[in-house]
Amino acid sequence: MATERDERAAKRLATESAEPLPQAVGPSSVTQAGKLSRVVVWFRRDLRLEDNPALMAALRAGREVIPLFIWAPEEEGVFTPGLSSRWWLTQSLESLSRKLEALGSRLVLFKTPTTKEGIVPFVKDNDIQAVYFNHLYDPISLVRDKGIRTLLQGLNVHVESFGADLMYEPWEIYDEKGQVFNTFDKFWEHIVNKMPYEPFMPLPCPVAMPKVPDEVKGNRASLDEVAIMTEEEAATSEHLKEKWMPGSDSAHMVWNKFLCEKLAFFKQEKAMVHSDCTSRLSPHMHYGEISVSSLYFVLKKMKLSLSTALDSEQQIASVDKYIKQLGYREFSRYILFHNPFTHERPLLEHLCAVPWQYDQDLFKCWQQGCTGFPLIDAGMQELWSTGWCHNRLRILVGHFFVKYLNLPWQWGLKYFWDTLIDADLECDALGWQYLSGCMIDAPPFSYIMDYEEECKRFDPDGKYVKKWLPLLARVPSKFIHTPWKAPAKILRASGVDMGITYPHRVVNMDQVRKSVKHCCECLEAQKCGPQRGPFRHPTRSDPSRPSSMRTGTADEGMDGPYLPGKTKPEKADSVGLGGVQSHISETDGCHNESTGVVES
Repeated sequence: MATERDERAAKRLATESAEPLPQAVGPSSVTQAGKLSRVVVWFRRDLRLEDNPALMAALRAGREVIPLFIWAPEEEGVFTPGLSSRWWLTQSLESLSRKLEALGSRLVLFKTPTTKEGIVPFVKDNDIQAVYFNHLYDPISLVRDKGIRTLLQGLNVHVESFGADLMYEPWEIYDEKGQVFNTFDKFWEHIVNKMPYEPFMPLPCPVAMPKVPDEVKGNRASLDEVAIMTEEEAATSEHLKEKWMPGSDSAHMVWNKFLCEKLAFFKQEKAMVHSDCTSRLSPHMHYGEISVSSLYFVLKKMKLSLSTALDSEQQIASVDKYIKQLGYREFSRYILFHNPFTHERPLLEHLCAVPWQYDQDLFKCWQQGCTGFPLIDAGMQELWSTGWCHNRLRILVGHFFVKYLNLPWQWGLKYFWDTLIDADLECDALGWQYLSGCMIDAPPFSYIMDYEEECKRFDPDGKYVKKWLPLLARVPSKFIHTPWKAPAKILRASGVDMGITYPHRVVNMDQVRKSVKHCCECLEAQKCGPQRGPFRHPTRSDPSRPSSMRTGTADEGMDGPYLPGKTKPEKADSVGLGGVQSHISETDGCHNESTGVVES
């Protein structure tokens, strides 16, 4: 076992290139005479000083260590970070810059169209001998890092990269036949029971760093000049400071608070959308402000201590449950590393044949939280307002998007990417693939989640809905999730006028079942996908529909996904003043006149 651990430690600190370092990096090279004159540590999504292998290797190897950050949004394509994510990045970089200055160093900043245009001239102009960075696993980063490595090695610059984002690297985990795991349960069982070594212990934070020479400069002097956000974007994101505090120090504060106040109840309460029992570490972890290794070893130590305490079964179960949540994050990077197309097309190829509806109006209703399903709308309102919502809600709103509205999951993935403050391509792609039935261990595409049952399980008293949809705050708990079932007297007493103060449903369950059945029939008949993809230009909005989802003229202007044999509405002559868009007509056969209750 000791030999295996030694070999793995050597691999972690060994170069991935064929060229050896000019001088060995290790105990024999600690003296200044044995070090390289100037090296770079390239920060990306590892914005911390604690447990940063690339930083520690650079400090061991070089007399002068240059911390470098390059903002090159154009090379990210459609997956340039969204507004909330860029706000977090800006604040996190400011925190990192302050910490570097406290240690005697400073952050060198570049803004270029591509990383290559920034790092290659910088290395040439400043006589850099080595570049160190930590691994990223998304396909855009993998391609970019390979190209940068090749270019720098061609300049006789040593390039070395390290694992700092995962417990185990994706290329370390295979089954007995040497094949990639395709299901989470088998993947996690292998990690828990069959990995021959534990993850690395976290590395310490340096107590000092070499001063960066004055002549070493980037093409931007400050983060304000980098302009990760425009002035208008920054102004519209100020409210995020009330709920979030980016930075590695804040990450450790949030983590410690979770350990002391929430972890013991995590297993029982984690799925309740109205409770605050989640760690809320996801945005900190996305930008690497706290390492997964540091979390893992704290949890392992806690579990060891609890094993000798009385009546600690609940706490131990919660620790195991949280470690498993870290496992899902590991699995997302594992899947995307081995299947680089995961963010674009289904893992199960036959699901390319799903006849999606490219409907802008339904998409807009979902985005704005105007679907007429209160828990869905509340989740989307919180998402837009804070950049975050509970994981269970992400599953629910995603399932609603795919199965109820029959919209392509890639649209939902892109909206999450643009809106979430913890937007993470690997995690988000895995989640949308799973809820769309695109994975081996996911429910089949024919599965339809029961909206009302989900509400009873995860928000039984409607506390969450009443918080984020204050217009429904007076609706009794019995009807809070299904206002269409409430008698007219109760709605009037609650101040709710369906179709005016709160929209009618955009779709009912009969339409959902017919739509999903039609999709399954298409899957069975075609066995393959259409040539067009979900990122084509969306369908032109139906001219008969109003520009606002809350006003309109015709009852059928917004009556759910288009089904075969269903005629599209005639163009409305005009929009009546004060008219109401009736998403589901109150006389379409779903309304029981004798009881005043809408039946789905």
